[in-house]
Amino acid sequence: MTLEKFDIVLVDFPFSNLTKTKKRPALVINSLEGENFILCQITTKRRGIQKYEILLPKDACVGDIRFDSFIYVDMIFTLHRSLIYKKIGVIGDLKIKEIINRKLKLII
Repeated sequence: MTLEKFDIVLVDFPFSNLTKTKKRPALVINSLEGENFILCQITTKRRGIQKYEILLPKDACVGDIRFDSFIYVDMIFTLHRSLIYKKIGVIGDLKIKEIINRKLKLII
């Protein structure tokens, strides 16, 4: 499976306290040399932290994206390729891609 920036994948997303995981979509924000990817959280639940929040309408994506969601660029983690269940879509909207790149600069 080839993955690139702006792909949406299904993974066991770790809770921030690392005690549990939950199967959910995540956004690929970078592929690293070797077998690891940097991902960030996609969720339907709004946290209300606008500084890190990006609205992701389902029609801005190509693939099996069922709900309007939010990307949170402050919820970033690295995951090995073997822990990614599958690719479920990709962000196709250029404006959304620009917003993601701009907001990622706030934390990197």
